[in-house]
Amino acid sequence: MALKTKKLLSIVIIAALLGGGGYYFYRKKAKTVTAGSGSKEVLDRTYTIKRGELVLGITAGGNVNSRKKHKLSMEANLSTKLLDIVPESTQVKEGEKLATFDSENLKNTIEDATVELDNLEKELEVLVQEQNIQISTDAETMRTATDRLDQADDSLRKYRRYQLRENRDNFDAKISDAETALKKARSEYEDYQDQMNTSSSDSAEYAKLQANLDTKKKAIETAEKAVESAESSRKVFLRYDNPTKIKDLENSVAQAKLNLEKVKVSIDSQRVQKQRQIDNMKTRIRRKAKDLEQQKSYLPMMEIIAPVDGIVLYGDPDDRWGRTEIKKGMDVYRGMVLITIPDMRKLIVEFDLPELYRSKVNVGNEVIITPDSLQGVKLKGKIDDIATVPVNVLFWDTNSPKIYKSKIELTEGGEQLVNGMSVQLEVITDVVKDVLSVPVEAVFEQGNNFLVYKESAPGPKEVPVTLGRSNDTLVEITEGVAEGDVVYLYRPFQKREGDK
Repeated sequence: MALKTKKLLSIVIIAALLGGGGYYFYRKKAKTVTAGSGSKEVLDRTYTIKRGELVLGITAGGNVNSRKKHKLSMEANLSTKLLDIVPESTQVKEGEKLATFDSENLKNTIEDATVELDNLEKELEVLVQEQNIQISTDAETMRTATDRLDQADDSLRKYRRYQLRENRDNFDAKISDAETALKKARSEYEDYQDQMNTSSSDSAEYAKLQANLDTKKKAIETAEKAVESAESSRKVFLRYDNPTKIKDLENSVAQAKLNLEKVKVSIDSQRVQKQRQIDNMKTRIRRKAKDLEQQKSYLPMMEIIAPVDGIVLYGDPDDRWGRTEIKKGMDVYRGMVLITIPDMRKLIVEFDLPELYRSKVNVGNEVIITPDSLQGVKLKGKIDDIATVPVNVLFWDTNSPKIYKSKIELTEGGEQLVNGMSVQLEVITDVVKDVLSVPVEAVFEQGNNFLVYKESAPGPKEVPVTLGRSNDTLVEITEGVAEGDVVYLYRPFQKREGDK
């Protein structure tokens, strides 16, 4: 008959694990029943109540797993093909070759990269030579522009310091000479005029003197014009020719300076461009060299070597999406798990703890482990880890029940276990001491109450009881019976098998 307490706990637990109160036994009492001329023996199933321990907990199924799995894949960052692989379930030794990958394309890539790197280095040498030539050419261009500026500046300085003064002195000298000639001409004219005043009145001689006097007078006019011309030339020089000359020389200096700046900008720009080309080439060489070294480093990765002794399993046994079929000739890529070698020296048991029981199970709880394939073998362990967050049993169905992924550490035994073995778990959550308990078969439900059938002299007697804690086989009785009472494991007023 269904029992409410049994329904609420719904836990399969460790009855047959512990000695003392965890076990119960059937007391078989022989009675003789007479029927007509014959008789037969019928066994009454009863239980004598004793005070002892009541073990509480849950049962669950689990699987043996290795705490550490060596998941082996191609480490090279490329795609290729699987040439060879050892058969699954092969016992291998550390250092043994397990798989080989096609490396032909990798070798071709390395060869091409080597040639390309050599070409880039030669191009760099050419760029450096061009830079050296450019530096020499730029130095000559810079010298020419600087010399042009120096010459223009020197011409301006010389003109201001020397030529201007010399020209001015020349004009002053010409004016002085013209004034001297004018003074001389005037003096001669005056002297000659005095001479005429003192000469005879002979008309022929006077006429001759008069002609000479006119000549003297014309000499004065010529000298005056010379003075005027010299002064005019000086004025023209100072007002026009000199400023124009200075301006031309200053313009030459300005043009030379501008040309020098242009040369500097052009040289700097060309140097920057050339240096940028060199730097870019060095960067390309560095990257290509790094790529080449990386490609070369992939060569030793074109095979898988066993890191430890163990048994070869294909693929990733922990892959929730299903394991890929591993076979020769298949396409492989970096990170694709091809072989798993469990570390058999460090085994654990993994199981799913239902969310309903999470509050009752804690890290450190003792566990009895019974392998399905090893009858009679019981191993000890303890809860080592319980996931912090629950997940759905069916990860694609959010409405499916939630569980906590949990792990059990073996504390005793385990040499007989292998990876992947199924086991039954009995998790001890508590041990209640000094209690009265009866088999669940001895308790019956009547309305909202519970009762047992106690053996008495007149016959079986219904006794109301109050229930306490329970597991799948035993239930605690807190009120209604005492130690030593004998209770029936069935309803004694019902007709039993063998009765007529």
